Amino acid sequence: MLNDAEKDAIRDHYRTIADNLPGFRPRAAQRRMLAEIANTLSRCQEKQGDEWPDRQGESITVIEGPTGVGKSLAYLLAGGIMAKARNKKLIVTSATIALQEQLVNRDLPFVVENSGLPLTFALAKGRGRYLCPQRLYALTAETAQGQLIDIDPSLALWDRKPQAEEIDALRKMADAFYYRNWNGDRDEWQDVIEDSLWSRVTNDRHGCLKAACPNRPECPFYLARETLETVDVIVANHDLMLADIAMGGGVILPAPEDSFYCIDEAHHLAKKAINQFSAEHSLTQAMFWLDKVASVAARVESLTNKTELSQQATEAAGACMETLTEWLWLLEGEESLTASSDNLEPTG
Repeated sequence: MLNDAEKDAIRDHYRTIADNLPGFRPRAAQRRMLAEIANTLSRCQEKQGDEWPDRQGESITVIEGPTGVGKSLAYLLAGGIMAKARNKKLIVTSATIALQEQLVNRDLPFVVENSGLPLTFALAKGRGRYLCPQRLYALTAETAQGQLIDIDPSLALWDRKPQAEEIDALRKMADAFYYRNWNGDRDEWQDVIEDSLWSRVTNDRHGCLKAACPNRPECPFYLARETLETVDVIVANHDLMLADIAMGGGVILPAPEDSFYCIDEAHHLAKKAINQFSAEHSLTQAMFWLDKVASVAARVESLTNKTELSQQATEAAGACMETLTEWLWLLEGEESLTASSDNLEPTG
């Protein structure tokens, strides 16, 4: 339940907004939303040793309000106060970039400036929005002194001959990042980076070397993640929150047990969750990638001299390709898998 200090803080900061804004008129719907959110967050239960207490949804509330109620002010003020009072992080997620930018660039600064509540905040982005220095340095063959040498030694890292403008763009990024004129955030690069080029210099959790990476201290993703541990409010999108949950929580965002969640634009959440947690496997796509293993293994062998491992990878890919080809031949004759108007009609 809410304690007296939390109740007083909510009343005082809300009153401060009214005092700082001439013509501000408290709205009954907004005040009720403030109270509902604060009361809901106060009912969150803490872990008892290694076990969580039995919960019946008492710390979940669903609120719908028309335009003009001031919903973002209500959940930022109530959520921010409760997060600071209970030593938690407030994680606010939305479905659209427009709302995320509004929260970070307008709504949160407004609350801080006019309520007297000292909130710090940051925008959380997925790993794919950040540069991987290790990949960039490998592609540009950059030395420890920051000088670029001839590009030829790194040609084996490409699956085709790189174009001159691609090499030039990579060199510019390497220089800008090395001299700290760019922080490695794709959205803050001076020019548009084509997806095909960016995919070569970013990384995912499977390819990341983590603590073993020699460039870990300057990694933009990990530096940004460390920033999230120091702020009160984190703004993210639904996909990032769901991806963090899928990995067990606390991987990208702060740990769930240390956080309060406010999900704005929640009517998009169900579709986002289905996309995140469902699985789709393409037989033809798998065969496409298997067909490329031999050429990739040959390039790796030229860099590492691991001839035996290269041969084993090629042989394993070939065996898998034979099995999948047989499956494809068997499934082609299965009538129940044939797309037709009859089996596309809804049942039951």
